Amino acid sequence: MPKYRKFYTKTVESLDINDMPDDFTRLLWVMLPLGLCAEGRGVDNPSWVKAKIFPLRLDVTFEMIEDALTWFSERGMICRYEVGGRCFFCILSWHRYQGNTERESETNYPPPPDESVPDSRQTPDKLPTDSRSQGDAHAQGEGDVPAQEQRSPHPPAPDGPYPVLEAYVEETGLKFPKGRAGKTMCAELVEAIGAAPEAVQTVRTILRGGIRLGWNPRNISWVIDHFKDGRVPGERRDNGRNATGPPAQATGPPIVITGLDETPEWLRG
Repeated sequence: MPKYRKFYTKTVESLDINDMPDDFTRLLWVMLPLGLCAEGRGVDNPSWVKAKIFPLRLDVTFEMIEDALTWFSERGMICRYEVGGRCFFCILSWHRYQGNTERESETNYPPPPDESVPDSRQTPDKLPTDSRSQGDAHAQGEGDVPAQEQRSPHPPAPDGPYPVLEAYVEETGLKFPKGRAGKTMCAELVEAIGAAPEAVQTVRTILRGGIRLGWNPRNISWVIDHFKDGRVPGERRDNGRNATGPPAQATGPPIVITGLDETPEWLRG
């Protein structure tokens, strides 16, 4: 069990969070990542959830937890499934908001039978962020999905080569995760960046700047956010999000981004 989980700052603006029927449902959603495995999975049983999230709360009932889980499921924030006669659930926006969890111990909970179950939210990007007021659900990073992300599921990642995916691998030296998490990352990058050479080169510059500052390239939210803002990472490790004073400024001339309308054919409706 990790000591920390990430918490998305846009949670307060999440449409999912603000639409929840009561504050207990909101509290459970925000705290749920603390009890889940490295893949965002848990046992779909109110007793298990209570033991993990509210071990000292005598006022929390199984009925309250079941009502909240049902709401999350109907909203498309979690996937409930059965494997071998046992019931489990997983947060669909988990990897978008929690980033790389490879250093955690291997999960004991099986994945959904259909590994292609898509992240139920579309990124604004990122996150996403995955209930997400600007994006993806679980502003949990974490726990919530920003609004733009909840419109439609991401398509599966394409099999063919895409310039932005090749650029990501070349600049980071990393391979995309296997399974649903990797497909979601690929789809988000292709959808947000497109295929224009100028846009791909901009992403290379952003990746180099962020990696130089020690940022985790597995969390692609900052890559897409900087791309959409037309800026390269500044000199502050916190990306200006948790510090006081003005945000970090991009160095050099402003980036002009073109070609965003050149959406790959596989993404066109």
